[in-house]
Amino acid sequence: LFDEPEAPSRPVIAVLPFTNMSGDPEQEYFADGIAEDILTRLTRFPDLAVIARNSTFRYKGQSVDVREIGADLGANYVLEGSVRRAGDLLRVTGQLLRADDGSHVWADSYERSLSPTNLFEIQDDITQRVVGAIAGMTGAIRRTDLARSRNKAPESLSAYECVLRAYEFYRDLTIETHLFARTCLEITVEAEPGYAEALAFRAFIEQEAYSAGFNFLPESLEIAARFASEAVAADPMNQNAQLALARTYFFQHDLASFESRVDQVLALNPNNAQVLASLGLHLSVSGRWKPGLKLLERAIELNPNHPGWYVSPVTLFQITQGDYQSALYSAQRVQAIMPDFFGTHQNLAIIYGHLGRIDDAKAAVDRLLELAPGYPSFARSFWKNWNNPPDLMERSAEGLSKAGLVLPDEPKPVQ
Repeated sequence: LFDEPEAPSRPVIAVLPFTNMSGDPEQEYFADGIAEDILTRLTRFPDLAVIARNSTFRYKGQSVDVREIGADLGANYVLEGSVRRAGDLLRVTGQLLRADDGSHVWADSYERSLSPTNLFEIQDDITQRVVGAIAGMTGAIRRTDLARSRNKAPESLSAYECVLRAYEFYRDLTIETHLFARTCLEITVEAEPGYAEALAFRAFIEQEAYSAGFNFLPESLEIAARFASEAVAADPMNQNAQLALARTYFFQHDLASFESRVDQVLALNPNNAQVLASLGLHLSVSGRWKPGLKLLERAIELNPNHPGWYVSPVTLFQITQGDYQSALYSAQRVQAIMPDFFGTHQNLAIIYGHLGRIDDAKAAVDRLLELAPGYPSFARSFWKNWNNPPDLMERSAEGLSKAGLVLPDEPKPVQ
């Protein structure tokens, strides 16, 4: 009668104690500390179930097949690693394995120079990098699970798989992936009304519809606000729920309320690269360049395999500085990752226009209008929805004009 409702299906990870390869018993504490810190930080990701320490550390010192561990603990993934110290050089390796067949999902190594005072700093840095690489919206676990769900229809996806498909939208930012995510999330929140993560992403999807015109509905912002509130009510400690609420304030142009919630959102999980990047994006494009770009820099450190939009605010900042050659380099980095996002080609057209590269500018405009045929009519609204500062909007309109795309003037208010 008093059982908790069953949580939607989510991956289960077991973090094994790291092996001390140094032959120095003193390094045993460091090896255990790395594993314990990783385990603790992974628990902050709501769509990831983490096996408790007392279950995984009983394998310490044993040579066990990860498939046996998966069967014993009910884990889908196993993280193992080692620590080796030689003089003042410390080397930590980690690898993530699928528990069903023992195949490799991710592996990396970290080398650091030790001093008497920086051991804990090194432990903290390596822990954050491992967690950033395997967890979160674009981490190794999500990418692996997404690949398995990609060929399923929206109505056949589990609640967790549907959230994965919403993650996919944030990889490429296309109308098609947005529509798929909206469709399956509509089904999911109906079937799982208390699933905070799905409610949060339902809000995110409508925020993108409102702010960037993806499958726009006149009521998108109101729908987003409702689902953001429902997500927070379902789980106040869910970071994406709190982010959805903060973004609601942003798109309602209540920047004071948005900024007042930034630290609160970050405190729930400072290792979630996607959340760091989202907050950094919103701060940056609304003119709070310094704190925004700092968050984005940290997000890129945590997630080298990041979506292109992590870099887009850097492009926009360089445009405001009139540093169009650097902006071009940044924009081309985004283009290599997100070639089908209309904003990619908007920025290229602006930059090429300012640089006087008319043929390149025309090609960028053509691709922009191919991806977003109505762009000239909504461009200024798009910039205002994202709270772009006046100097950025002026330089953007000027660059587009030089590229051959003159935006219509805004209608004058009725006197």
